[in-house]
Amino acid sequence: MYRSKSNYKKQEEYSDDSQEFDDDEDEEFDDGEEEDENEYDDSEEDEDQDDSDDEEEEIKKQLSNVSFSTLVKLKKKEALKPKAASMVNGGITPQQKRSSANQFKDRSSGGAGETKNRIQEYQIKRENKDAPVEMTAMKPVSRYRQVISGTKKTVRDPRFNNLSGNFDEETFRKRYHFLDDVVKKDIEKLNTIYKGLDDSFDPKEKEKLARIIQSKKSQLQSQQIKDKKRDLKNRLLEKEIESVKKGKAPYHISNKTFKEVELQEKFKQLKETNRLGKFMEGRREKFSHKEKVFLPKRRSHQDD
Repeated sequence: MYRSKSNYKKQEEYSDDSQEFDDDEDEEFDDGEEEDENEYDDSEEDEDQDDSDDEEEEIKKQLSNVSFSTLVKLKKKEALKPKAASMVNGGITPQQKRSSANQFKDRSSGGAGETKNRIQEYQIKRENKDAPVEMTAMKPVSRYRQVISGTKKTVRDPRFNNLSGNFDEETFRKRYHFLDDVVKKDIEKLNTIYKGLDDSFDPKEKEKLARIIQSKKSQLQSQQIKDKKRDLKNRLLEKEIESVKKGKAPYHISNKTFKEVELQEKFKQLKETNRLGKFMEGRREKFSHKEKVFLPKRRSHQDD
């Protein structure tokens, strides 16, 4: 038994040594193969470089015989190739298309996840299905919120605002009465210009200038009539105030009586300026024309 055990141990040692030897041989063989492969790759690279150098030399020889103008044309064509491709694709290169598509995918994937998380946050479970739905009082803040609230600019028209006070025509006319003199001077200047125009001047422009002069005159005349009416009202009010002070009952003038008084004042002024006859003739023509309108038309044939 003792011998058999020793023999068994010897066999195991021998087998271990043989395995180690085999492993060493395999490693040496692998190292040799790797060295051979590296040498083969280096030799292939050297051959490729030699071939490329030969090709470059041949191309240079061929190009040396080509004229300079043809070389310039070829360069221009090569430079225009990418531009033409971009114009066909709407001014977008394929690289830009790929990058934009990838960005869109990332956004779509990220946005879907964010919306799901938000929905899960605001979902509230009910204890009973028949119970009313509970909603959160929290509202999402808008992205375009204003951190510092500035005062809103309010636009106001001073003519219709109570802060500016009520419009008093009498005080306004007293302060800006000098504007009538300015308008009169403008009318005189325009009249001198209009009279100095020749027949060669554009007739449309001439008519336009005449209309401007007439409009200024009519505005000035209407303003003078308003001033006279206002002065007349003020005089009548002063008389009424004096009569009330003396003990008479207050009397408010109606529009009808005011028109009658106004007409009387007008006749007085016309008498003073000797224009009453001309004024009355004009009024007669006016009323006669009104009466003729209501007369029946003349018959075209006589009745038998």
